[in-house]
Amino acid sequence: MSGQDPPTLLHLAVQSLLRDEALAISALQCLPRVLFPPLFKEAFNHGQSNILRAMVAVWPFSFLPLGTLMKTSHLETLQAVLDGVDMLRTQKVLPRRGKLQVLDLRNVQHNFWDVWAGTEDGECSAEAVGKKPAVKRSPRYALRQRLKVVADLCLRFHLNEQQTYLLQWAQQRRSFIRLCCVKMQIWALPVYTVRKVLMVFQPDSIQELELNTGWSLSTLVHFVSYLDQMRNLQKLLLTRIHKNTFKVLNTPSDIQKCITKFVSQFSKLNCLQHLSMNGVYFSSEHMKQLFRYLKTPLETLSITVCKLSQLDLNSLSQSQSLHQLKHLNLRLVKLIDLYPTPFRDLLSSVAGTLQTLELEGCWMVDSQLITLLPALSQCSQLTRVNFYDNDISMAVLKDLLYHTANLNQLIQELYPAPLECYDDRGDVRVGRFAQLCPELMDTLITVRQPKRVSFATHMCHKCCQRCIYDLETRLCHCWQSCKLQELDLRDAQHNFWNFWVGTEDGVCSPDVISETRPVVYSPRRGGKQVVTVWMNLSLKTRHLSKYLKYFYCWAKQRKEVVQVMCPKLEFGTTPSYNPLMLLQVFEPSSIEEFTVSARWNLRTLVKIAPGLSQMQNFQKILLNGISVPFEWFGNRTMINQCITEIICQIPELRKIQHLKLNDVCFLNEQLDQVLRCMESPLETLSITRCLLSNADMSYLSQCSSIHMLKHLDLSGVTFLNLDHLLLGSLLEILTATLLTLQLKGCMIMDFQISALLPALSQCTQLIEVNFLKNFLSVASIRKLLQHTAKLTLLTRELYPAPDEVYDDFGDVHPDRFNQLCSELMETLRAIRQPKEVCFVSKRCPDCRDFSVYNMETTLCSCW
Repeated sequence: MSGQDPPTLLHLAVQSLLRDEALAISALQCLPRVLFPPLFKEAFNHGQSNILRAMVAVWPFSFLPLGTLMKTSHLETLQAVLDGVDMLRTQKVLPRRGKLQVLDLRNVQHNFWDVWAGTEDGECSAEAVGKKPAVKRSPRYALRQRLKVVADLCLRFHLNEQQTYLLQWAQQRRSFIRLCCVKMQIWALPVYTVRKVLMVFQPDSIQELELNTGWSLSTLVHFVSYLDQMRNLQKLLLTRIHKNTFKVLNTPSDIQKCITKFVSQFSKLNCLQHLSMNGVYFSSEHMKQLFRYLKTPLETLSITVCKLSQLDLNSLSQSQSLHQLKHLNLRLVKLIDLYPTPFRDLLSSVAGTLQTLELEGCWMVDSQLITLLPALSQCSQLTRVNFYDNDISMAVLKDLLYHTANLNQLIQELYPAPLECYDDRGDVRVGRFAQLCPELMDTLITVRQPKRVSFATHMCHKCCQRCIYDLETRLCHCWQSCKLQELDLRDAQHNFWNFWVGTEDGVCSPDVISETRPVVYSPRRGGKQVVTVWMNLSLKTRHLSKYLKYFYCWAKQRKEVVQVMCPKLEFGTTPSYNPLMLLQVFEPSSIEEFTVSARWNLRTLVKIAPGLSQMQNFQKILLNGISVPFEWFGNRTMINQCITEIICQIPELRKIQHLKLNDVCFLNEQLDQVLRCMESPLETLSITRCLLSNADMSYLSQCSSIHMLKHLDLSGVTFLNLDHLLLGSLLEILTATLLTLQLKGCMIMDFQISALLPALSQCTQLIEVNFLKNFLSVASIRKLLQHTAKLTLLTRELYPAPDEVYDDFGDVHPDRFNQLCSELMETLRAIRQPKEVCFVSKRCPDCRDFSVYNMETTLCSCW
């Protein structure tokens, strides 16, 4: 609540109840439902355990997401809530309200609290809606069913007091409490402690399991009986499983028995999609045995810091369970002594699905990489490749880059520096590195337009950094002067501090290294060394804070020796100062992302327009809520003059790739002027809650700068009165590149949806579509689903509930909703195998919630 706003009646009521604990507890039975979430949240924040305990006993909702509030361990709060559950259980009759059925202790995102507290606009995301449990139960069934308690468990070295209390409490109440763990991490715990823990949980509730235990094979076998019961396990990570240390258990026969007993359980893991093995001893010579037991195709396979034999590599290429892989990671698996043909065959088999390929530190040489190139060139879905720390020559690296000509989905590419960059001792020859890497980059640019590309040397054994070239040469710390050259004030992930205090192993990931920007050739002004200061700026208040005022004056006085770089600039409110004054200190060309997340009017936007032409490295711009000043209404000349002044700056933004305009006043009949000035192709175009004309839509389909769009969002643009053929024409030109399509709340009718279906059916790269809040009949939605038969890459689909599910008053008819949505789902399943699909109703006017069908029906809270 802002300082200017008076407290709401709801807030006053909550505060009044919190001041009188006895009154609050006595009033719970007759308290309106709307007061429960804010009262519970405030009682939690103030540690009022007695109120929490009493509220749980009469909780009027079936779902209580407690974990979202528990950012840190709160034993007393947990005890109070579980005491409330006990009180609920001991009641001989059901309370007046709905009985609590699910207590969620996971720290996962829920909009439950924000919606009820009024901090959200009530617009429930599809994710949040889709994750709500189906809770429709009759009162008689509610008496019989067990309360479900959901928790994620991370066991590191020993159980903490909160975990101990929860397990003991659940163990004593097993007859009426069902304790479920979706994600379990086990770090360095004795196996007998793990077995005690697993005796309390429902094993079939575990979907993600991480074993980072340092166990031996013989110890791991004791875990087998529990793995057998994890029938819904989707993700398994095994780390540091070593050979038996006792000689009596270390014979080949004993090792074989241990491995066979363990991997045989994989035949029962029918939901397994992601398998990672890091430093696992039994992987060598036993891959064929392991993959023979897998029954379902894997999406992710990660085998790192392991030793593979030729037989293992052969079994990888022959396994049917790997032919739909999306992510393959063989980091630090030594391939130099292996014949690469089986690996080439594996790449060929996954060419249509593979998205990421990690081959860092595999010690590959020229001859091996050359064998892989034909198969690699066919992996058209790749978005990331990593070849760091392989011994490849300049000629073969150029050949590799030429073979990526068709890999247009790549957004990150990590290549090794060529062998010619090293001397006989393996040390980097800086001159050759600075010469050869730009040559390789030029080769790549002639083939296609790359996004993020890096060429890097091996890790320096002294400073544990790499020399990196990504359009500029950045040497490791050993090659730089000791004088400070960069000061980074951004809140970004760095391994610098952890490494120096000994909590890192010294191996810097490529992602982290790409964020640390050591400069080898520092800029000089007037012969003086210049210090570069990096910071992202998010301005949330009308006036500059004391911190920024001080920094602004400090930097302005030292412009000769300080260069301030600001990759991200965001305005969260209308500034009281001229925003152009910031460019007197910040380097305009360093700004890559510019965001206006507050409501500006044209007058404010015009003030910063002259600075836009200096921001020549702009890649992303977001404008939200640009309105016409009240006093300008009717003054069309003034409005057009401002719009022209803004638009004339756009041609200077040659690198812009992502344009997002939400609730912008000047687009109607002006969209052609905005897009015509853009020289480079856009990847993202988001025009939401804006008024567009037929002329605007017609120009969209003709504009050359959007012919390679990957993401199109027109949510909230009303198509009711627009020519229904225009949207179809727009989709026709995007069929080869479009990845996401958002048409939420466009008021699309049956006759309009039919016009865009032929083009939509050809958008074979689509991974997400959203048609929520449109007015479509069962027949139209069924026709829409049938036209998605070829869209096999779709991972997320959101459709509106058909018009037939509503009664004459516009309310959802539950039986009809369940029947029609299940029929539509069966229609879709008959065409292809969908991943995440939701049918969502209009918002309920009473509870502001939605009814959702995603393989089961979840009605709004009113039901």
